[in-house]
Amino acid sequence: MKRALIAIATGLLVATLVPIASNAADPAPRQTTASRCESGDAPSVEVVLLVDQSSSLKTNDLEGIRRAVEQVGNRLLIPVQNGLDVKFGVAKFGETASTVRELSPVKKGESFEELGALLSDENSLEGFTDYLKGLEEAIGLFDSGDPQACKVLLWFTDGMFDLPPKDFDKQTDREREAESDTLISAVCQGDRSIARRIRSKGIVT
Repeated sequence: MKRALIAIATGLLVATLVPIASNAADPAPRQTTASRCESGDAPSVEVVLLVDQSSSLKTNDLEGIRRAVEQVGNRLLIPVQNGLDVKFGVAKFGETASTVRELSPVKKGESFEELGALLSDENSLEGFTDYLKGLEEAIGLFDSGDPQACKVLLWFTDGMFDLPPKDFDKQTDREREAESDTLISAVCQGDRSIARRIRSKGIVT
């Protein structure tokens, strides 16, 4: 039952939550938070939603954000009704990044319509898309949670990749490409990359 509730809570993990066969004679492996998500052994679930708020978003993207926020929140109500400890946090990013909802318990009967409306307001959009700032903000929300929890990071973005460079109008294509390569490296490569930090914290994304 608990594994089923975690599957409902995280949504994207449903396909991976399959029975795990083990041999009693085998030594028990070191269990990470990611494996706890899969096994259903985590004492709680923590979900952080990272939402793109850059000006490249179209009207249908904003409507998608509104629906996504409400659907994620409403899905998390199901395991809460069945007694599972579920926490939910939300961060947004564009040129800057900020926390919209601290990682906090989902309450029975809680409504997410206001949160969805807030994050789909076209007047709040910013010019560029800085994924690094967004990811830093989202990962930071997990710091206040339970190290033993099943941790899930969900994204909503249109996939546009652009930064607010200095003297943007004067930059050459080569300079823009170099700046993009620097960001990609910070996110994906190296010992201090965002990707490595996500793995080290046991965050499923």
